Amino acid sequence: RIRIETEPQPSSTKHGVIIVCSTTGNADAPENSDRFVRWLKRKSTDATQPFKHCAYAVLALGDTNYDVFCATGKTIDKRMKELGGTRCCPVALADEATGLEEVVDPWTGNIIQKLAAECNGSTRIQGTVTPPPTVAAPVAAPV
Repeated sequence: RIRIETEPQPSSTKHGVIIVCSTTGNADAPENSDRFVRWLKRKSTDATQPFKHCAYAVLALGDTNYDVFCATGKTIDKRMKELGGTRCCPVALADEATGLEEVVDPWTGNIIQKLAAECNGSTRIQGTVTPPPTVAAPVAAPV
């Protein structure tokens, strides 16, 4: 159950939420997010505006070789906005057909600063954000 009822202090700050999701089958949510997506879609959720104290960002993973591209991510992004959330940037749509890294790498490189700006009203981040190490492609040894 998701409840973000407390207003952060000071009132101009927000809780940060990062969503990374894929779409499976015929525009279905993955099993581990299905319950959350069904809750988002309920009409009864609208009145509570559960994300009114949240800033959020969505990274959607999909494949344009399928009929419906990144449907789950688009749905989550739309509903979180409708449920009071503050979108810190447009939903990022990563495509397996063209290479996920074209969207994922730039998104992961600056999403913390963008989200911090929406949450705190500044880009000051406490602590250090270290990008993941780059792994070199294996080189075949001569035979």
